[in-house]
Amino acid sequence: MVHRTGWLAILATLGVGAPGWTAEKGHVESCTTPERVPRLDSYLGIAPQSEFYVDVKWEEPGGFVPATPIKMPLHHSSRLEWTNLKQWPTLRQRHERVLRIRFKYLGAKIEKIPDQNRWSATYSAEIEDICLAPSAKRSRRP
Repeated sequence: MVHRTGWLAILATLGVGAPGWTAEKGHVESCTTPERVPRLDSYLGIAPQSEFYVDVKWEEPGGFVPATPIKMPLHHSSRLEWTNLKQWPTLRQRHERVLRIRFKYLGAKIEKIPDQNRWSATYSAEIEDICLAPSAKRSRRP
């Protein structure tokens, strides 16, 4: 997993078949508006079973990061782990577009880093849908 202080790091690995994707054409449908769930802007005060969305963009060396930073408690490093990633197609193929991932937040595992005033937080979530974000733009390759 990618682990970044100050950023929610979202990784993609291979998966197969999921709603909202046309795997054979490599096509993701555009999101419907208005959005039915709120954007995850902060980890502060979120409750398990809450639904959110996050817009993500591809960042080398092979992971998704939020298009907009997500606030987290002070002195925390955070990452989001998808519990059902295998049910979804290869997210790696969608690296040139901004994607919107709708999900259900399941819970967090927060551990203090020994001998430091820092914590490592892993947030678990279940993907419910993936679509092309309304503000999706092609990214430039370096």
